[in-house]
Amino acid sequence: MERGANTIYRFDMEGISICHCGDLGCIPSKGVIDAIKGVDFLFIPVGEVYTMEIPEVKEFIELVNPRIIVPMHFMVGGLSFRLSSLDKFLDIIPNESVDFIGNELEITSADLPENKECWVFDH
Repeated sequence: MERGANTIYRFDMEGISICHCGDLGCIPSKGVIDAIKGVDFLFIPVGEVYTMEIPEVKEFIELVNPRIIVPMHFMVGGLSFRLSSLDKFLDIIPNESVDFIGNELEITSADLPENKECWVFDH
């Protein structure tokens, strides 16, 4: 409510579904959840400023049940305002399912993992 309306984008390309949550500030309606449930990639803000707090993020992830969780909008060097750290978010993710990857990715639907993972892009 502090920043106005938010748009969530879902798109499908070459057998891969992607959802970008923007600056999602609360768990959306059941209709929205149903529209994005089971996506391959869920890009979710985890910085807790103008966005959901980590317990809500965890609940949202459980509702959507994506294959790959990609955290975004967290504290990195050079920002002029405080966001929560990536580590605070990673505390809710099992260590064995977190992969730190570069800042680019080429992937096909055949490359997608069978089990849920969290992929952290370079920042």
